[in-house]
Amino acid sequence: MTGIDVTQIYGGVPHDCQIKELKTGMDIIVATPGRLLDFIESKLILLKKIKYLIIDEADRILEMGFEQQLNAIMFEKGKL
Repeated sequence: MTGIDVTQIYGGVPHDCQIKELKTGMDIIVATPGRLLDFIESKLILLKKIKYLIIDEADRILEMGFEQQLNAIMFEKGKL
């Protein structure tokens, strides 16, 4: 074991299990833009506690039409 707690959050599944994992505290979160925004807006994830924000395959995400969600995430991160 590495001692690093990792979870994934994504849409299409109930929030409950994902929220339970987040509340235990995570070192790394892998997330889709939409579900990440849901959790940011509901204050389940506070970007001020995030040291690094990595947007993997951002070009592909933009091509798929998620520009508004990415802008919202980056705006929240920039307010810190």
